[in-house]
Amino acid sequence: MRILLLGHREIASNIALNLLVRSLPGHELRIALSGVGDKHGPDAVPDLVELDKVEQAMCDALDSGVVAGSALPPGLLGFEALAVKTGQALEVLADPNSDTGLEMLRDWAPELILSVRYRKILHQKAISIPPKGILNLHSGLLPDFRGVMATFHSLLAGSDKIGSTLHLITDSGIDTGPIIATCPIDADYEATYLDNVFRLYPIGCAAMVAAVNQLAIGKILIKKEKTGDGVYFSAPTLELCTDFREAGLRLCDGRELERIIPRLLYRADITSLD
Repeated sequence: MRILLLGHREIASNIALNLLVRSLPGHELRIALSGVGDKHGPDAVPDLVELDKVEQAMCDALDSGVVAGSALPPGLLGFEALAVKTGQALEVLADPNSDTGLEMLRDWAPELILSVRYRKILHQKAISIPPKGILNLHSGLLPDFRGVMATFHSLLAGSDKIGSTLHLITDSGIDTGPIIATCPIDADYEATYLDNVFRLYPIGCAAMVAAVNQLAIGKILIKKEKTGDGVYFSAPTLELCTDFREAGLRLCDGRELERIIPRLLYRADITSLD
């Protein structure tokens, strides 16, 4: 099956793409990114600027193959190396709804699109291109935590559980499509926000791969009943970041990638979708 993987040049998206590329042998894969990092204006929240710097440094470390002065174990690749593994060029799809973006999508002719942390909203013309649809892995438990940095908002709210949600993209709403699977894990309040985000992807990507396997054999994905519309959260404000720190929570410390590598490389095999 021809599958287009949509992501963003950030470390969490890279981790998810590593897991997906490794777990989807036999499919024709192509990777397209929405852009490179975040652009911060003069009014940007300093905590989020620092978080982005840490994440981009991790992306650079993956590109170089060295983390904390040590060579990476085999299997964890930067974006360019991941593209090489798929046999296709690394693409940029900055505006999927423009004439140029739609032409690119039609030329690639994906049967299925998988989106993980892609930063652009897809409109109906783009959504209608892949005949098997579009699956998005949201880094929050839907419908309660829609929108940006759901894990941050979950931790700030004191939630016992964080998690990811696999859902279909059927319209231009944000995190509103039919839910296929929810993947909760225990929140770790001793760990950083970024540690908690990284922990979402082994189980979340396993659910995504299980869904792909069902679609590949012609099965229809079973949609879960959704209660309520939840809350849409925007990017944290300066006040919320201050509240986060004052609650004893940390966004990052720069060593999250070192800690997650063993879990990524020696995780359990992909299981079937419940």
